[in-house]
Order: sequence, then C-alpha cells, then structure tokens
Amino acid sequence: MKHPQPEKTYALTAATEKPSIAAGNTWEESEVCPLKKLKAQPISFNEEEHRYIHEPSGKVMENTVTSTLWATKDQATKDSIESTKDEWGFRGPEIHLALEQYLTGQEIRYWPEFSEWVKPLLEHKFVKEFQPIATEYRLADPEISLGGSLDALGYWKGKLVLFDLKTQRRKDSRPYSTDAQLGGYMHLLKKNCGILPDQIRTLWCRPGETKLGPNQGVLKCSDAWSDAWQKFQLEKNLNS
Repeated sequence: MKHPQPEKTYALTAATEKPSIAAGNTWEESEVCPLKKLKAQPISFNEEEHRYIHEPSGKVMENTVTSTLWATKDQATKDSIESTKDEWGFRGPEIHLALEQYLTGQEIRYWPEFSEWVKPLLEHKFVKEFQPIATEYRLADPEISLGGSLDALGYWKGKLVLFDLKTQRRKDSRPYSTDAQLGGYMHLLKKNCGILPDQIRTLWCRPGETKLGPNQGVLKCSDAWSDAWQKFQLEKNLNS
C-alpha cells in the first residue's frame, strides 16, 4: 500500500514537554554539555538523487553510508527488505522527523497511525534526558566520496552519545546489528569535526514500546565499518 506524501494539514499531536535546555538554538559550554551545538557542515543534499554535495569542492559524493552497506548484502536479504518497503519507507522517515522535531524544540507533527510508535518514543527516559548537539547532521568525506547523515549526537548522563533510531513493525521484532552503519557515521564525524563519541547506541522504536540498546563500543563499530568498506571496495573492483 502506497501512502500519500504528508502535507501541512496532517494531524498535530502534542508530546511530552522537552526540558528547556534542549529547546535553544545555541549551547554554552558546561559540565553537562562540554561541546556546543555543532555548526552545519557545508554539505547539501539532492533528495531526488539521494546524493551529498561537498560545497567547498563542488564534489558529488558517489556513495553514502547506507548505500555502501546495501551493496554488501546478499540478494535474498535485499529482496526481503524491498518486499516491505511500502510500509517502512513511509513509517521510518515520519517517525525520524517527529524525533528530530522533539529534540530541537519544534512543533511535533505525525500521522495518527504512527501514535503507537511515536508516543512511547518521545516518552522514553533516554529521549527525555538526551541533550542534542546535532540532529540529522549531514557529513561528507570527499577523499573517499562518501556522505551520510547521523540521526543524533548529544549528551546523556555525562557521556557524548551517537545514536541511530530504528523503527520496526512489531513489538516482538528482533534487533539486528547496526555496528557498521554507526561506524560509518563515526568515521564521517571524526573526519568533519574531529569528534569521537563516548558511546554508540541504537534506539529501537516498535509499536507500544521503545528500547535503548546497550553501548555498542567505539572500536567495535569502527572495525565493523572498516570491514564493510573493504568488502564494498573489493566487490566494486571485481565488478568494474
């Protein structure tokens, strides 16, 4: 089933009020948040072609973190994922947008059919306590022609946390490895900003509940990305 694109008239839903520190547009250095809100990188994004453009050099990135990982999957896995794209292809972006609006202090809008996902997400303790310094943050490495956007980077319990939001269709859905994907964002974050997080986590959003995954480890995610990138380059060379 294909869904219409959301318009300005779709349902407004009030969410739990975000603590005032997260609603501002600027950050001051403090013991709680040592780093200020990150400035946007000079990177634009072509939505239709799903391409990142590094504006200083004018280079269009040939690859993204997600396209790199997609290319390394076997055909059976690709077919399985594609078979439900009409569902997750609409749900995922909408719930991501609701989270971004919440974290940045904007008015929160989402389709009522996603209330089962959004309400537990925005009421989760981690989300309520998380203090973002970057959301939906565009990054690029023109040296290897790679682009990507991390979901959120910020402080939680005194630690700098990079996390990715994943939506799943059932409450009993199982988590899967996101190490390589988050390792790719970590590579880009270090390349662009010289920052490495203390923790890397995945937030699993399912109907009726949201669960925060354990710290996946900086080294583990970095190794997973390196392995995936090498596999991608090898297959690319074999097919060229």
